[in-house]
Amino acid sequence: MVIADRCEELAAFCLRHFAEESGGTRRSSNGYRADLGDEEILSLALSARNAAKFEALWAGETTGYASHSEADQALIGLLERYPRLWGTVV
Repeated sequence: MVIADRCEELAAFCLRHFAEESGGTRRSSNGYRADLGDEEILSLALSARNAAKFEALWAGETTGYASHSEADQALIGLLERYPRLWGTVV
């Protein structure tokens, strides 16, 4: 069996599915701008309903979690709502 060279097809696929959209401000499915900076994300997270939980996790508090990994996962779960980290585009 010979594997065919499909570099051009792969490049076209990547361009079609992963290229940056041009013009306008990108928004995520939660309505926030996708070009938020780190400070803006922290400000939003610290003013959210679950700000106390975020602040504790951000400070490294792991009380209530079975491991540091679970606390890290909880923090990532809170941060994933903000699109700059993941580049979600609608």
